Amino acid sequence: GKESFCESNNLKSVTFNESLLNIDDRAFQSCSQLQAAQLNQKLQRIGHEAFRYCGNLRNVTFGDSLATIGERAFKRSGITSADLSKTQITNLPTRAFRECGSLVSVNFPKTLAEMGTECFYECRSLRLAELPQGMTTLPNHAFYGCTNLTSVHIPNSMVTIMNNVFQSCSNLLSVTLPENVLSVGAESFRYCSKLATLNLAMDQPISVGSNAFDGVTFSAINVPCGSKSTYMEDERWAVYDSIMHEVSLAPYNIIALPADGRRGVVDVQVPNTCDGDAAYTLTVQPYYGYKFTQWNDGNTDNPRSVVLTQDTSLIATIERDSYEINAVPNFPERGKIEGSGSYLYLDTVTLTVTPNYGYYFDYWLDRQNYWSGDEIKKANPRVVIADKDTTYTAVLQKNQ
Repeated sequence: GKESFCESNNLKSVTFNESLLNIDDRAFQSCSQLQAAQLNQKLQRIGHEAFRYCGNLRNVTFGDSLATIGERAFKRSGITSADLSKTQITNLPTRAFRECGSLVSVNFPKTLAEMGTECFYECRSLRLAELPQGMTTLPNHAFYGCTNLTSVHIPNSMVTIMNNVFQSCSNLLSVTLPENVLSVGAESFRYCSKLATLNLAMDQPISVGSNAFDGVTFSAINVPCGSKSTYMEDERWAVYDSIMHEVSLAPYNIIALPADGRRGVVDVQVPNTCDGDAAYTLTVQPYYGYKFTQWNDGNTDNPRSVVLTQDTSLIATIERDSYEINAVPNFPERGKIEGSGSYLYLDTVTLTVTPNYGYYFDYWLDRQNYWSGDEIKKANPRVVIADKDTTYTAVLQKNQ
């Protein structure tokens, strides 16, 4: 029933009987230690606020029969992924996953037609939004503040993007608005500070709300071949004259993402030409401490050129870079140090000084410890983090 396990703080996991069809409203709200919920295959409904405030809830398995998720069902939970692809859900309601800060990925069902306001509001770990064909409206604040969102696929069925939908998605790099979109609401892309490319697939200028692109510095706005003159007649778009280009947008979708969004981003550039066979350019941009290794199809080019002949999805593998940690005594004859070598970014390294007979370890001599107290300067063994090529010098003195 309603609130049946609400605030049961000793509950760590739950498995549901196969005959259960409904989880009532607030049934597990504020179960602070709940970590996993194995939903049964026959379950049809998850009630309002059923798992709200379950901050340690990481793993949830969604069954094939699930048709309804209530408002705020997973708000502020710790859920890390939501594979809804096999469910029968047609509507994701208001604030269903609001402020799920650990939510990295969502697989939407093909049946999805509607989404409520603030559905993924401030899901700060979410990297990709691949919305299904059939959706016609993106509601207010749907992905507001999803600061790690780097890529979004908007289906051809989309007509209306309402207010503040992608506001403050500060890692969003490019957006393609398909030809059926008629309007973009107020502040819909406001403060998307890395949004460099906007692809408009429609021949006629669309309605744009106030401050829709406030805080955005585009490097390119691409429109269909032969349509730029029409855009220039609209004062809302005429201000982009110098960066608006006519291109032949391929009739296919391309999604290019890093395998781990915490390690870098992938920039997708549309060919700046009306040649229908021109290539898209994909550039992997690893963050500090990481390096690109390959794409999921084995290709290692970066940047990479791709001519689209079908819908294409490419995943970039970005691995930790390696750094040399070198630990030496001030005079080689005075002792030795274990721990030198090649390490991956953020590895923990233990340096151990062994003085030779007649000598003792006094302190470490390096800039990192210049202002440190004796506890760090004289630590032996000493623990350091591999975040750059570094040499550590141990000062060994003669015994008196």
